[in-house]
Amino acid sequence: MTSVFIGSGILLVILLRSVLVVIGLYKDPILSSFEKYGEESVYSPMMALIIWAFIFLSYHLIIFVESSLLKIVIVVVSLVIFHTLFTNRDLLRQYNTVFRLFPRWYAQLSQRTSREERRRIAYLWLRLPLRTRLLYNTNDFYFNQWADLVLLSVAN
Repeated sequence: MTSVFIGSGILLVILLRSVLVVIGLYKDPILSSFEKYGEESVYSPMMALIIWAFIFLSYHLIIFVESSLLKIVIVVVSLVIFHTLFTNRDLLRQYNTVFRLFPRWYAQLSQRTSREERRRIAYLWLRLPLRTRLLYNTNDFYFNQWADLVLLSVAN
């Protein structure tokens, strides 16, 4: 029974992390997607939230359902939905606006910076102390000021 609570707790923490990314109170996953050289990799916070919510729901359905046959049906349906979601490119294109939703701070940053500048911001984000990152995670005004200072300090 404790393993059920541990599994639920871990999934709940991951789900809450995804919610914080979507609403803009946790910037690390989006900023870490800027670090890579080459073509910009696209991190979709809404897609991650949908996936983790689906896993959370499926896990709890499997735990609380008594019938073994119904558990197998839930697993099969879950796998079919995941397979359809990840292999159907038309579905991804059709709902591109949903999967490309980002927090306001990301929209502001991407409008005024280039790819190279966002990469520099991402690398300097890693060098910030934890308490400073917590402040900038929760306050977009201070984050934007810091990003502007980074851009001024590394300007060519």
